[in-house]
Amino acid sequence: MSQILSIAEIQELLPQRYPFLMLDRVQLGETSQELAAIKNVTTNECQFMGHFPGNPIMPGVLQVEAMLQAGTVALKKTQSSDSTFVIKKVAKVRFKNPIIPGDQVVIDCKIDNVTEEGCDVKATCKVKGKLNSQASFSIAALNPEDLVPKSFTTSFENDVVNPESETIFNVNDIASYIPHRFPFQFIDNVIFQEDDRIIGQKLVSVNEPFAQEGLPNAQFMPNSMMLEISAQLGCVKLLAEEQHKGKIGFFLSIENTEIHRPAIPGDLLTFDVSFIYFKGSMGKAHSIISCGDETVGTMDIAFALVEPGV
Repeated sequence: MSQILSIAEIQELLPQRYPFLMLDRVQLGETSQELAAIKNVTTNECQFMGHFPGNPIMPGVLQVEAMLQAGTVALKKTQSSDSTFVIKKVAKVRFKNPIIPGDQVVIDCKIDNVTEEGCDVKATCKVKGKLNSQASFSIAALNPEDLVPKSFTTSFENDVVNPESETIFNVNDIASYIPHRFPFQFIDNVIFQEDDRIIGQKLVSVNEPFAQEGLPNAQFMPNSMMLEISAQLGCVKLLAEEQHKGKIGFFLSIENTEIHRPAIPGDLLTFDVSFIYFKGSMGKAHSIISCGDETVGTMDIAFALVEPGV
């Protein structure tokens, strides 16, 4: 008979806590390297205040976060480890159908290439047997040295901006273009834009919800949130255009992603998003994430713009 883990047993294996604990129940598989998990999606969850008001949809990155946590449980059941595991590389994530409050999501997860440092994960999210998302990615043990600041300030300079660059869009401007709100609006400033490129910034603070994730004295922003921020910045660029105003941006895919370290309080992250193409209602972009002169991550994202309620 398969073993079922209660929420108390899940919390013994995962550091995540409100509002980032994305598993409610786990059923271990026939081998220690596979399992199924449940995430009950309820209207009372705080992300629906900001994603999106009047049109609640479970963020794609929280589906990825649920798959990460399922992979972590499988890994810790395969081998004993006190490490915290984070997403390091994403080969591919595909989003097929939205998840909304009232859905019970079943996450099927299998891990492979297990080492002391991490593993590869393949996972799906389904509601009533219908595929909502699927992913292939790698997780690795968090390096405690990555949580130590390398410099006091993290100002950014590149070929088109410098630390004294004027803000083009402030947080109020950004809120007028995209439907995201607290606690799921992440772009603080836009400092550059042209036809196929936009550069924005995210200030990382200990006062944000991620700091309650469950790692005393080791707070960091979940790596999955960098995926969301890149997508939001792309949406700011497009939804600021008159023909797209009032629409909602949906993730279609994430590919070719590598995140070198988590973001920590005090970091000023700069997202440099260049569009590979945008045609009709769909587009693809490449994002380079920097902290000062350090490249923190890179990724390719694809998305679609749709009318609310579609």
